[in-house]
Amino acid sequence: MSNGASAVRRHFYLKDLITGSEIRAHGMPESYTDSKSANWVSTGILLRSSPLMGYKDSEPRTVSFSFNFHAGVEQSDSTTPADVKRCVDFLLSLAYPDYSGGIKPPHLCFLSLGGQVRMKCVLRSVTATYSAPYDVNTGLAHHAKVSIVAIEVDDIPKSYEQVRGGG
Repeated sequence: MSNGASAVRRHFYLKDLITGSEIRAHGMPESYTDSKSANWVSTGILLRSSPLMGYKDSEPRTVSFSFNFHAGVEQSDSTTPADVKRCVDFLLSLAYPDYSGGIKPPHLCFLSLGGQVRMKCVLRSVTATYSAPYDVNTGLAHHAKVSIVAIEVDDIPKSYEQVRGGG
């Protein structure tokens, strides 16, 4: 591997843009889905064999992935079931409204998945699945798989040229 390639750090990063809180992991999801849909409307014309298609708008870019959090089983690994719970609680909180000082929607976030995905977003859904083993004293799971659906939020929508250019 060349020096330039070894300097690239692949990681998962999600930051709450309102509070500045963040979660980072030096791992990556096993896989993720990045999707965008254009909405077309058809206009039928009498005696025409096919309708005219007109562009209406687009759905937001959606990124879906799952990430695994594990407590350490080796004494040298300091990650505990409580750390796993804190990570999951942080991610779940990003789908909840904010009642401090009134009623506000869930916080805006910034998502980075390696060098492939970097976007300002809101979390549409966060689903946590816990599995054994469980800590005998606290009952907390040593493993949690968190599935996330993030929706891009742009103040100024991107054009095809920006996306093709890597933006």
